Amino acid sequence: MSETVAARPHLFPRIDGAGEHAARGYAEGYAAGLRAAVVESARRLSALEAAAAERRRRDDESTATALAALDAAASAWSARVVQQRESVERALAETAVELAAAIVGSAALDLDAAARAAIDRVLAHEESPRLTAVRLHPDDLALVAGLLEAGSAPPLVGDPRVRRGDAVGDFVDGELDARLTTALDRCRALLAEGGRA
Repeated sequence: MSETVAARPHLFPRIDGAGEHAARGYAEGYAAGLRAAVVESARRLSALEAAAAERRRRDDESTATALAALDAAASAWSARVVQQRESVERALAETAVELAAAIVGSAALDLDAAARAAIDRVLAHEESPRLTAVRLHPDDLALVAGLLEAGSAPPLVGDPRVRRGDAVGDFVDGELDARLTTALDRCRALLAEGGRA
């Protein structure tokens, strides 16, 4: 058995020309608006990204400038601290030398001890066996003349150019300056040169 299907007419709503035109215009306008919105959104996003990048660049530049200023300040501070420390160290060393000079000056008041110490400074030198004479102030020579054993030391000679409490050792080829003032002057010179020897 064969079945026959009868065709039925299908009815579509009829759109008149004006309505169709309005609907199409609306759809086209809506689509154009969406496209414009996408373009505008992309433009605004790009502008926001550019502004953010510019802010980051300025912030990075500002941070770098601040860090450079901080580094310069730290370097200046460090240099100032070093300078102050060196100044204090120099003042302490100079004061120590002056104190030593004052102590030596007061110790020189004990003339017997000062004269003996002057001879000991010369004889303590590693080259003392080569000494030909030890020069002292004539008054010191009178004080210590009997203190040394005969033949145990080089001859002691009075020399008015040598101050009380000082001594100078003579060698064939030079002299050993064991004067306290010379030692203090060497200390002062080293301090003036910044401690370089």
